[in-house]
Amino acid sequence: MTKTYRLTYEPAEVMHALFDKASASQGWRISSRVMREYIEYFGAKTEQLNIEAQVDKVVFTSFTEKIQD
Repeated sequence: MTKTYRLTYEPAEVMHALFDKASASQGWRISSRVMREYIEYFGAKTEQLNIEAQVDKVVFTSFTEKIQD
């Protein structure tokens, strides 16, 4: 038994978010060594890693491998 899917593909232009540092009232810092360790945890195939700072934690989300920690 074989199941076939016909998915449509539409090329799209890559978009990047714009950020105005002057309008940000708060921020956080992390050492490059610690950041590298976190990035390596998600693996070499990770193309995009989102970092969301919340009140009591930081959420790292990898959309390439669908991993959250």
